[in-house]
Amino acid sequence: IAALARQHPDPCAPQNNPAPGQACDDGSVYAGVSPDGNEHMYTTTSDAGQFTWNRGGGGWTDTMTDCSCTSPGAAETCQSGAENTSVLVELDGLDPTSPFLAAEYCAALSAHTKEDWYLPAQDELNVLFINNASIGNFVTDNANTARFYWSSSEADTIDACSQSFSNGSQSAE
Repeated sequence: IAALARQHPDPCAPQNNPAPGQACDDGSVYAGVSPDGNEHMYTTTSDAGQFTWNRGGGGWTDTMTDCSCTSPGAAETCQSGAENTSVLVELDGLDPTSPFLAAEYCAALSAHTKEDWYLPAQDELNVLFINNASIGNFVTDNANTARFYWSSSEADTIDACSQSFSNGSQSAE
């Protein structure tokens, strides 16, 4: 799935000016500053595998303000992965036909002694792409096919925003 991002608390001491890709004391990796410039973001040390957005089945619900799938996005949901993930996980509990597996995985993740992981929003995912060479461990080529990572941002009633870590292109899928 998509790269995972986490915000508080800060394990890399921002006063030390961490650089993207820097390993933190807790084992997470500093990913960069959030698109709004207010939060330090972190990721795990490895790709989590492949998950579907919502199994592609029935029960799809347009749950949030849509993003254009081009960074920077105008809506708050283009930058607020933690809030988006909470909405998607809560919806799973209300409608089991609409399981948002990538968001569920991130919300349930316990890694590097932390449990506040989430599926990054479109603009947060773009920060991870911009810094992916320093961060490492992203799949950029999957058998000569571009590898796309999910964001927690919706594009419309049937698509979510994703980003290729091969070339940076963002799209609705």
